[in-house]
Amino acid sequence: MTDALRFALAALFAGSVSGFLAGLFGVGGANVLVLALYELFRVFEIPDSIRMQTCIGTSLAILGPTSLRTYLAYRAHGVAASGVLRAWTVPVLAGVACACIAAFFTPAAMFKLIYLALLIVMAAQPMLERGLARLRAKPNYAITAGFGFLVGVVSALTGTGGAVLTTFFLTICGQSVYGVAASSAGVGALIGVPGAIGFAVAGLQQQALMPPFSIGYVSLIGAALILPASVLAAIYGTAMAQNMPRRGLEIAFAIFVVSAAIRLLWNS
Repeated sequence: MTDALRFALAALFAGSVSGFLAGLFGVGGANVLVLALYELFRVFEIPDSIRMQTCIGTSLAILGPTSLRTYLAYRAHGVAASGVLRAWTVPVLAGVACACIAAFFTPAAMFKLIYLALLIVMAAQPMLERGLARLRAKPNYAITAGFGFLVGVVSALTGTGGAVLTTFFLTICGQSVYGVAASSAGVGALIGVPGAIGFAVAGLQQQALMPPFSIGYVSLIGAALILPASVLAAIYGTAMAQNMPRRGLEIAFAIFVVSAAIRLLWNS
């Protein structure tokens, strides 16, 4: 079996696993996808010095079109995104731009630390959401714009769509569940498309170390194969989640996140 075929099969498997887990736990697919990509690129011996950046760039390339499609689907069904999304457009894009510039010189270890911090927040998300649900506030423009910039920076540096941070902020603002979902999808599109372009450019300096069919820190073949497998598997994960108790899923997700964090540290 050729290396290209082995990589293709492994990418399909990684996409299926990440999509299924994302649907099962009800989290953004990119949050789990980065972990799946890390294991995929580790098996195929992508150098540790560029592995995490390649995971992030490839995840952003997948995130962009999927988030945009989701956002347009919400709009087609008459679900409007929060007004915060309009206020966030410039700050989020500015945050993404800063993250892409940082990708030129930030070592892989720093990307891992930032992602580990996000994993901790993800593990605590159910408890935080219950606490935030009791709060209601109307932040001023400066706070709103500043948080949008933070969402852009953190999400682009971790290859995620900002769903966790977006949900926290919009919950405090008293947005409806559907409004939060539509806004999160819109934010994901704002992050994914320019973020993938930025990481592709930033990784050109390391092109010789990248796997075949890559542009900078973006694996084109990985993105092309993982995307459909992830979307299809997410349907089955979501269906299974309907038959499981919410508390059990929260505990299982926390265990999964902690295990992933430990494994990431161990591989480092």
